[in-house]
Amino acid sequence: MIAHITSDYATRCDSKWLSRICCRIIENGHYISCDVTTQEYLLEVVDKEGSSWEKELIRRSKPFDFTREEQIYMTTLSLGDFTDKQCEVLFGEKSLLILENAVYEWSVYKHIIDTYKHDKQHPNLIKKLLLAINNNRLLPYHGGGWTQHQQHIELQEASPYLGVGRHKICALLDSDSVSEKCIPNDRAKLYCFLCGEDSESFGGYELDKIYTLNQPLYVWHMWYKRCIENYFPNEAYEEAKMNTSNITETGVDRDYLKISEKIAGYSKDKLPSLTSKMSRKKYESGLKHFYVNGEDLSELQLFLLKLVRII
Repeated sequence: MIAHITSDYATRCDSKWLSRICCRIIENGHYISCDVTTQEYLLEVVDKEGSSWEKELIRRSKPFDFTREEQIYMTTLSLGDFTDKQCEVLFGEKSLLILENAVYEWSVYKHIIDTYKHDKQHPNLIKKLLLAINNNRLLPYHGGGWTQHQQHIELQEASPYLGVGRHKICALLDSDSVSEKCIPNDRAKLYCFLCGEDSESFGGYELDKIYTLNQPLYVWHMWYKRCIENYFPNEAYEEAKMNTSNITETGVDRDYLKISEKIAGYSKDKLPSLTSKMSRKKYESGLKHFYVNGEDLSELQLFLLKLVRII
């Protein structure tokens, strides 16, 4: 994330707290956006109020130097829009990826992120994402089935996120679609919650509120295909010693199969084994593409850039 600090805000703050929050921002891999005068003031405050370690931290780091790409794809938040405690949460608390089955899914998504660190379009952002995982600043959260996601998010909003969870949480859902653009209507209440809409006025799913980086409230993603299992080709199952002879469907038809009904003996605990021979090229094969922020992105690229939004 990028913390925006205005001159007026900085001079109104308690200097000890300002020094502490600046160092927390830097320590947790975030940037600071401000004008030159404010930058000089912040350096003076840390030099006066900070510990020896904090003074060294701000000297050797480059918290004010971020790229145009980072400015576009990372979330920028103005400290003046939040309470002191909320600022501490935003730039100090860990971020969460809420999964339906974190036990078996998390290793898969870590593998995808690691595979995409040489992404042609945004390698630096993906490496930043990987660093957040390695430093335990992005963690998985077991949300159970999608019906429990709202309850878990509301609990996290109350504590530890103090009402700013929309900037720290990404929810990931299976679509369970049986065909393209056919999301079950039972997802409507959760969809409305995540989009900040009244479920009583639900008029249908708007895909441009799902497959975008400019979501109206929470950061979240719903697999365009049926579920994550549909993103692995037959050969991935075969490498894991599973028989795919019952899968005769190809292309879009295969995207919406219930894999567990086609492969005898498949269960969720076998999901991590599917990644063993997967490359970025294999992950990219057959993905839906979306036009976002003026560029063409595959669905997996889009999902990873959503995670960048919360770190």
